Amino acid sequence: MSKIDFSIILKDIEGKDIEEGPEGAKVPFTLSKAAIQVLFVNEEKDEGEVKMTRFTLAMKIRNAEAPLKLAAEEIVMLKELVGKYMSTLIVGQVWPILDA
Repeated sequence: MSKIDFSIILKDIEGKDIEEGPEGAKVPFTLSKAAIQVLFVNEEKDEGEVKMTRFTLAMKIRNAEAPLKLAAEEIVMLKELVGKYMSTLIVGQVWPILDA
C-alpha cells in the first residue's frame, strides 16, 4: 500500500496552480479532483460492480483528511483511468505521484 496526498494542487506548464470554476469563484485543481473526475466517467461496458468499486474509491478520496493508503489495484485503476481521460499535462504529474 502507498500513501497518496490527494490535496496536491496540480500545475500548468509554467508551474502555476491550475484552477477551475467560473471567474471569481475559481478553486485549485487538486489530485483529488482529477481522481474523482476520472472515477465518475461512465463507460458503456461498465457493470454495476465496477461502478460501485469506482464510487467507493471516489468517496474514500473525497473524505480523506490526510494522505491516504491505497492498495496496488486501486493505484493501477487510477493510473489507467487518468491515462485514458486526462490530458498529457495531468498524466505527467499524476502518474509519478501515484508511483511514489
